[in-house]
Amino acid sequence: MVTAGHTVLLDLQRLTAEARGLANAAEQSARVVRDRVDTLTRDRLRTLQDLAATQLPELSAATAGAAMPELAAELQQFEQQRQRRAQQLQDELADHERAMSLASQQLAELTTRLDAVVAHRDELERDAAAALAKDPAYPPLAEQATQAEVCLARDSERAKELAAEAKQKLPPYEQSRLFQYLWTRKFGTAEYTARGLTARLDRWVADYIGYRKAEPSYRFLKTTPELVKLEVKRRGEEVAALRQRLEAMEQAAEAEVGVPAIAAEVDRLVAARETLVATIDGLRQKIASVHAAIRDEAGSRGAFHQQALDRLRSFLARAETASLERRARQTPDPRDDQLVAELRTCTEALQRAAAEAPPLEQQAQRRDAIADELENLLMLFRRADFDAGRSEFVDVDLDRMRGEILSGALPATDVWQLLRSRQRFREPPVVHHSHRTTNVLQGIGLALQVASVIADVAGAASRSSSRSSSSSSSSSSRGRSGGGFGTGGSFGGGGGFSTGRSFGGGSSGGGGGFTTGRSF
Repeated sequence: MVTAGHTVLLDLQRLTAEARGLANAAEQSARVVRDRVDTLTRDRLRTLQDLAATQLPELSAATAGAAMPELAAELQQFEQQRQRRAQQLQDELADHERAMSLASQQLAELTTRLDAVVAHRDELERDAAAALAKDPAYPPLAEQATQAEVCLARDSERAKELAAEAKQKLPPYEQSRLFQYLWTRKFGTAEYTARGLTARLDRWVADYIGYRKAEPSYRFLKTTPELVKLEVKRRGEEVAALRQRLEAMEQAAEAEVGVPAIAAEVDRLVAARETLVATIDGLRQKIASVHAAIRDEAGSRGAFHQQALDRLRSFLARAETASLERRARQTPDPRDDQLVAELRTCTEALQRAAAEAPPLEQQAQRRDAIADELENLLMLFRRADFDAGRSEFVDVDLDRMRGEILSGALPATDVWQLLRSRQRFREPPVVHHSHRTTNVLQGIGLALQVASVIADVAGAASRSSSRSSSSSSSSSSRGRSGGGFGTGGSFGGGGGFSTGRSFGGGSSGGGGGFTTGRSF
């Protein structure tokens, strides 16, 4: 099953909105319990004040009787400060959410516009490709270039193998002092000038170490890899020149149908989209920051609540609740007994409500974290252009995973990895020969070899020219893929470059390289 990228985006947006709604509902449930705790705390405080007034007349103005109005005023002040801060944060949140909604709408419109322009550019490129196919010079030149690059890739690989084998097998030759003595004196060549006893001794040494048999292999190891490297470089230059001819024909065909102007419009829209995506990401971070401030500062259990709680604890410590209950049982007045019963009931209810709050608060925090992660996933999705018109997903059913995602059993990071593994961009029309060649080379695992050769042979001027030409015909991530490695000249024949002889071990030589049989 193939699903369009825009459809997956809508599914993600619905999941994210649902997760944020669940987070808000969990926060509301926790807030209801916290408000009940606050109400019970105030009721208990009033009951305590009444009991203190009837049973502890000896308490001075500094204790319960006189302190209660002052305490109530302080608690009310804390609550007013909390409400003002909460309203301020809610206003900020509303502003950010309005800006987010506007930016998201603009992004959707821009993405639609970009997809339309890309589709138009693809149509023009198909026209350019058709024109090139009718050009009698282009198809045979492209075929020649493809074969040349394949051969260049194989020859480059062979050159690397020769260099590696030479590096492995030269040390025994170079570490033998007798072999190097004869090599330095050019023994066995026309340049050897020794006579008499010296010549006889040199021949004896040569026979002793097998110099005459080893010298050709050593000479081969010393010279052939570099010669092959130079030949590969020369043929790479031919390949680069052939590539330039093809690119000139391709650019002319594209210019004829108006591709450059449309490609420039694509680049402009892509840049505008990236700016808008960055703006949305900034707004997302601001919204997350405000949500955190609402929890940490203005919530019923936030900073202001903590200040009020500290003040209340101080008062209760001075009021000696247990002492009030003991004295109430000792008096004949039933009023204080009734107040004690109310105080006990209120305390029990407060304890039950306080026990309910922590699990609900944990649930609210967990739901909030899930919503934050999904909002971040949504941003990653847009940054990767997965909502583009060419984007599609294979076997992705977010509805089936909905329960696991919303519960947190399937983390957003895992969802993102799944989406990345199942996403693909539909292939655009192929105009440039470099794209076809790249596919061929990648199919036989030789693309990197050609890239290395072309990079080595290209000078500063040719690199600049290449970047200029490629930029005029390149595209955004929404357009045609890749750039490839261009074209190549014909060289190497069907089987690639061959030295015509072998050396060392394995496929490249006789035996295991030079050995003297003894050390010196």
